[in-house]
Parts: sequence; C-alpha cells; structure tokens
Amino acid sequence: MSGHITISEFSRLSLDHGNQAVQAPAVPAKREQRLEITAGSQVSEPFPSATRFIMVHATEACCLAFGPSTKDKPLTADPRYHEMGGGETRYYGVGEGDCIAVIMAI
Repeated sequence: MSGHITISEFSRLSLDHGNQAVQAPAVPAKREQRLEITAGSQVSEPFPSATRFIMVHATEACCLAFGPSTKDKPLTADPRYHEMGGGETRYYGVGEGDCIAVIMAI
C-alpha cells in the first residue's frame, strides 16, 4: 500500500488575545487535498488566490515540486530533489495558480 500527502490550504495566521498574529494557521483549512505517493509524479489542483500557505504532511518519504502546471507544461516532481521524510509535516507559502507535485523518493 502506497503512502500519501495531505495538503491543507490556509489563508491567514491565528490571532492571540492581544490580536497579534501567532505562528499557527487559522483553522479550519480552506480546503484539503490528498495525493498518493507513487513512482509517477502526481499533481494537485491549482491553489486559489485565497490560499496563502499550505501545510503538507507525508506518510512516507517523497519528493516535492512547486509551481504552475499546464497541459503543455505539467509540473513534475523529481525523485532526487526536495525530499520530505515519512511522518514529516512542513509549511510552504504558495501563490495563486501554483500546484504541488509529489513522487516517491529513491
């Protein structure tokens, strides 16, 4: 059984009682996507303008790529670059129309 990544999309940080931003996303997430980690690169849906950053959780080792993806030039993850460990969670800033691609690490 292959692993997967879960992509949670957020638009802003949480605020404390003094109305100051804290380093935690304001929940709930705007949207969540799940991509299977396979030997072939898988690409997410594009992020909307409201999504400013994402939380990515991987259930097994994988490699990621970020950027736009089109029919003519699909975004492709490389199994040797930007590795993420199994069980790891990371945050990334993203722009409107960006996607994330995932592939099994070698």
